[in-house]
Amino acid sequence: MKDDIIRNATGPVGFREIDQAGRIRRVQKKAFTARLVFALMIGVSLIGPILIMTLHESTSASLCTVSVATFIFALVMALFATEVDGKDVLAATAAYAAVLVVLFGTSTPSNAI
Repeated sequence: MKDDIIRNATGPVGFREIDQAGRIRRVQKKAFTARLVFALMIGVSLIGPILIMTLHESTSASLCTVSVATFIFALVMALFATEVDGKDVLAATAAYAAVLVVLFGTSTPSNAI
């Protein structure tokens, strides 16, 4: 990755930047910040519905939580995941919905023995 950054280290006018090490640090810091924000958003998007489904154990509340959380997840992916295709947004939303549905299936009181 460092070699790619150095190869593409030309400024907006086409000249090489004087402070390449500073540019590399800025790019790495920006990438780390993006990964951190992404991890926090994913954590909240999973833990939030889990808490709601645990606190409100009715089937209708759980179904509503799964539906609303999936819709919000798809909306956020469509708005902020600018570097991915539509099929990737669809796949991520389907995977997220599948996880919530499994959590819904294991948390409903009708499954109790």
